[in-house]
Amino acid sequence: FFFQAEDGIRDDLVTGVQTCALPILDGNGTIATTDSAVSFATAVNGSGSLTVTAGSGTATFTGAIGSSTALAALDVTAASVVQSSTVATTGNILYTGVASLGGDITATDGTFQVTGAATLTAGVTVDTSAGNKGITFSSTIDNGQALVLNAGTGAVTMTGAVGSSVNLASLSVTAGSIVQSSTVETVGAILYTGAATLSGDITATNGSFQITGAATLNTAVTVDTSAGNQNIAFDSTIDGGSALVLAAGTGTVTMTGAVGATTDVASLTVTGTSITQGSTVESIGAVLYTGAASLGGNVTTVSGAFQVTGAATLASDVTVSTAAGNGNITFSSTINNGSALVLNAGSGNVTMTGAIGATEALTSLTVT
Repeated sequence: FFFQAEDGIRDDLVTGVQTCALPILDGNGTIATTDSAVSFATAVNGSGSLTVTAGSGTATFTGAIGSSTALAALDVTAASVVQSSTVATTGNILYTGVASLGGDITATDGTFQVTGAATLTAGVTVDTSAGNKGITFSSTIDNGQALVLNAGTGAVTMTGAVGSSVNLASLSVTAGSIVQSSTVETVGAILYTGAATLSGDITATNGSFQITGAATLNTAVTVDTSAGNQNIAFDSTIDGGSALVLAAGTGTVTMTGAVGATTDVASLTVTGTSITQGSTVESIGAVLYTGAASLGGNVTTVSGAFQVTGAATLASDVTVSTAAGNGNITFSSTINNGSALVLNAGSGNVTMTGAIGATEALTSLTVT
């Protein structure tokens, strides 16, 4: 059965394997089969919407969809959806089933969703930013390609693990709200532009990690870029009562905003050649900085110790208080810069191993 270009596609109900050649949507079209494959051999264009239902069959789109005239919407239900080229619509795009994505996806005023596992067969950009609409991956995302998700001020949700079977090449997400519900693994950089909720570990074997907006921890999270000694940057606040581990190897770690100001983190462990704490840190458990650290705000623990293993620089007046739990305070190297330092360990121990103020004298030092 063939749909010829001059015929257009309107409403059709068919039962066998379908091959659609050079279709043009001049109205809304529905193609349904009883668990049989549907295949579009070439490009699909036209201002109408297209609904394809293949049941347990495969829906295959070989050519570009909406490249010359964007479809109104695209709704595909199949056991397997194969998208081999680009897709452009004005409205929503919904893939119900497992999906293989081989080209960029653009919805100028609609959402994008894949309900099943997504496999990238090429670098893919999903762009709903023109209408600030949501992007949702309801299951896993895999294969060694770069993925860019741009929802403008809309929300991006990644429910399943990203790159767990085959690491992605890189991941870049822009949204008003980013929800990462499982783990993320890439070879290259991971960039979240917007506020992000983190519910799983993040690993980049040879790339950096950055969040530009406020970060919320839903579970204990480890961000690990140590294999490639790449940088980790949180450009805003970090909150949520879970443990946070940041491991950059010999890369740098930057925490610009307050950590635990709204809800204390459970604990904070940071490893980097240079650690920048730009604001306050509040933690229930221990705070450990392995590496040189610049301290730009007070550090408070409820029931844990505080330690800096490398040289410490005071970027402002700093109070380190572990008194609530009588935790130990340890500076394993030098302390410098012309600011006031207060250390309050209650009945815990305070250890200052290196020279204090040798390079630049402190304003004052108070130890309890």
